[in-house]
Parts: sequence; C-alpha cells; structure tokens
Amino acid sequence: MAEVDEVVKRLQAQKGVEGVIIANSEGIAIRSTLEDHHTVQYVALIQPLLVKAKKMLQELDPTDDFTYLRIRTEKNEIIITADKEYFMVAIQKPAP
Repeated sequence: MAEVDEVVKRLQAQKGVEGVIIANSEGIAIRSTLEDHHTVQYVALIQPLLVKAKKMLQELDPTDDFTYLRIRTEKNEIIITADKEYFMVAIQKPAP
C-alpha cells in the first residue's frame, strides 16, 4: 500500500491536478485526495461508464481491452486508467 500512496502523492504533486481516486472494479474507493462526497460521486458515475466502455470495445474487437479514457470539459479534464481489478481517476485543470 505504500507504493499506492507514493503514486497518489506523485500525481497530486503535478501541476493542475486537483484530485486522484483509486477504486476497485466494484466501485469502492480505496484511496482519494478528494472530499468523501466528491469521491463517492465520481466513482458512482465513472464505474458504470467503464463497464460500458469495456463492453463497447469487446463488441468492436474482442482481442482488444480498455486501458485509458480521457474526458475534457471546459473546466476539467478527467483521466481514467483501468485494469481488471482497479481503476484510477485523475481530475485536473486542462492546459490552456
């Protein structure tokens, strides 16, 4: 777990990063730098999105697998990486 904490600390130190969440594939947050209610909201909305994205990719190409998703809005950029057991969310201010 010290390794996970170190990764979160390094990401949080990057310019523009406002928060980092690590959750398991069932949508339970393991680590977060956000307030609890924001963490719950992000995980609750992102976990089903990941399920749908993985399903879409499997239908398009069964030999491919989801690894990374980037969502950019006017206010934030949400970067999601995932493997079979966990996913990580980084929220940052978009570069100008």
